[in-house]
Amino acid sequence: MLAAGDRVFIHDRRQILCVNMAPASELKDAVRLSPPGERIIGWGLGADAAPLVLTSHPGLLRLTARTAPGADHSQTMNLSLLGLDQTAPLSQSFNVSLTQVDLEELLTSSSDVKAKLRAACILFCKNDLPRYSALVEELFPRSAAVGPDSELDLTVVALSRDIIDDYPAADPRLLQDATVSSTTSLILLHQLDDKREAHRLYVAFLKAAGLWDRLTSVTDRDAVVTTTELLHEHHEKVLSAMALANVSPQLSEVVSAAVTRVVEERGELPLRPLTARDVFFCHLSAVDDIISALIGREEELMTSGATANEVVRLHELTRRQALPATEPGAERTGLYQQLLELADLVLAGYTAQLAALRGTERHAAVQAEFEADRYHLIEPLLEAEQYERATSLAEKYADFRVLVEVCERTNSTERRNKYLAQFADQGFASFVFNWYLDQGRRGQLLSQCRQAELAGFLHDYRGLRWLNELEAGRFAQAGDTLAQCADAETEFLTRKKTYLSLSKLCALAGQQGDELEVRLTKLKPAIELSQLQEQLPSSVLEAHGIDAETMHVLSPRELILLYVSPENEGANEFDFERALELAESATLEGGDEEREQLRLEIWCRAVLRDLWTGLDTDRPLEACRDTLLLRTIRGLQRSGRRPLHLLPELNLLLDCKQLSKLRGDRDFAFLLGAVYEYVERLEAHVGEQA
Repeated sequence: MLAAGDRVFIHDRRQILCVNMAPASELKDAVRLSPPGERIIGWGLGADAAPLVLTSHPGLLRLTARTAPGADHSQTMNLSLLGLDQTAPLSQSFNVSLTQVDLEELLTSSSDVKAKLRAACILFCKNDLPRYSALVEELFPRSAAVGPDSELDLTVVALSRDIIDDYPAADPRLLQDATVSSTTSLILLHQLDDKREAHRLYVAFLKAAGLWDRLTSVTDRDAVVTTTELLHEHHEKVLSAMALANVSPQLSEVVSAAVTRVVEERGELPLRPLTARDVFFCHLSAVDDIISALIGREEELMTSGATANEVVRLHELTRRQALPATEPGAERTGLYQQLLELADLVLAGYTAQLAALRGTERHAAVQAEFEADRYHLIEPLLEAEQYERATSLAEKYADFRVLVEVCERTNSTERRNKYLAQFADQGFASFVFNWYLDQGRRGQLLSQCRQAELAGFLHDYRGLRWLNELEAGRFAQAGDTLAQCADAETEFLTRKKTYLSLSKLCALAGQQGDELEVRLTKLKPAIELSQLQEQLPSSVLEAHGIDAETMHVLSPRELILLYVSPENEGANEFDFERALELAESATLEGGDEEREQLRLEIWCRAVLRDLWTGLDTDRPLEACRDTLLLRTIRGLQRSGRRPLHLLPELNLLLDCKQLSKLRGDRDFAFLLGAVYEYVERLEAHVGEQA
């Protein structure tokens, strides 16, 4: 530490810090030595009480204070680094080639405000206080109005951009004459460090000249930002460029590819002997373009699978070769950790790729690949009972299958409930329920999962929903669900009957009075239909290859035609009456048209049950008395039905394809006509009595 008046100086190997000890003062400046190899050897006070610094290069330097024109000395104190000739060191730090720039001509002939501001900065570096102060006052009088996008703000930003975007003046490959440059180095890292130092000195000049506090804001990329913030951004871009230029060898290829991509996209392909790297690291104001290029490069690598495949290959080698050859212990534990880290690396790459592809057609395909690889990568840890490692990955990448399997293997209801809460908004509950169903563990699903969560999930699973409703004591809902199950059942008659019986029991347990009657009435047709099917003669079932124990649910049409089929040799008028009643009451897909066709089919089969040749036509009704046709008609009359409403028109019956062999028999036509006349007269008589 070195004290000089009311100022105290502190230094490390390459930087000097000045603290003003006067009241209401603050830290004013920090001076960094340049070039990078320079370091401080020693220091002391000179004859004029100015600090003298001995450095490894260029030698002895003197620190002097500088004030802004017209400003209070104690408030605007700044530091500059000067050599013994008061010119060389700062000129070197700012890297202005005075042999290429006629400073005097620049000051007298140029009408460019930015060029004159650059000249003022050069005078500042030369410690020419009177001239740079006068030039600043000429360019930007203190009396001039300031505000957003003022000439001062725009000029300051433009020069800042020029400083970080210029070409190295000493590079012989340049086709242009870089007359004013912040760097003369030929080595990239040194060029970037020179730009950093030049920009720092530029900011110091703005503060010393009293311009810094007058800056307001500018419009940049369609947004209003403070000018000082934009200058800080320029400084950060230089630092970012230094980091990119100094990446590790493992990443240099990736960065080089991204640099080339940026230059190509800008249309700035360099002419030999310059390279894309030369062009990119000159224009530092746009160094952030490399971010999109790196993302694009990552997408390409992940799409091609080149990087991921290498990691997956290493994962497989660890799994199939290293682990089996390793005894339990620290080494094997290390291999399990390696499996975790490799899997994490691949899955993280997938996650980044999916985020970049969101909204594109390829997203779905990559998502499917991710889900397949996700389980494959975590499964070895699961099988090795490395449950904590497996769940850490499964939780991070939402592999619900692994989480459920860990819960089952550890028999941990607490862990499952934790995940149900943790991933409630990601559908974990539905995944758990579907997993139990896929595994055929329906009992475990109903016994171990919470009722509230099951209720919503089981809405589409009637076969399980009624059990959950019974468990909750909701008998009416369970009865309705069972009735729906019965309506949907087509595979087994026995199962349909069970559903109907249980639905009836639920109705009896859950309702009473009129509501109970309504529910029982709704169930009655389905129950009767099941009973009719169950009562089919065994001869009919055998003739049609139907097993009574495993027969499927017959449709009303199938059941009717089986009852009146020729195979039902013992069929009588009661079977045909039942068939006609069923045709009337059943819900048929073809509606009334199908109903009429069924009636015609039933009556045709009734006619064909008897021989109509040789019957006595003198007494037609007596002759037809024992035919199934007339017995069925009379049976309908006895039960209070009106046969004429169920019989097809006589012409339709005679023209029926099934009766084609009888169509030319006039005796048959006569007898059939007599039967129809009998029915018509009988119903007319009944109508008169009514």
